[in-house]
Amino acid sequence: VQVSPQERGYHIFYQLCKGATEAQRETLHLQSLQVSDFKYLSSSVFDIEGVDDAEDFETTQRAMSLIGISRDDQL
Repeated sequence: VQVSPQERGYHIFYQLCKGATEAQRETLHLQSLQVSDFKYLSSSVFDIEGVDDAEDFETTQRAMSLIGISRDDQL
């Protein structure tokens, strides 16, 4: 599996790594890990110009909250 240049798979994972709070990272055992630490993602583009993964993660969480998924259940 490969993606085109300037494209990535698993967008939510990049968002999670960049936008999760410390408490969320601890819950998911991601405290000291970054996107670059995951072998499957090592050939991907980590940062895309104009994309704010942390902001997108918060937007995703707000959207899930709007449809009734609690913050606890989102993880």
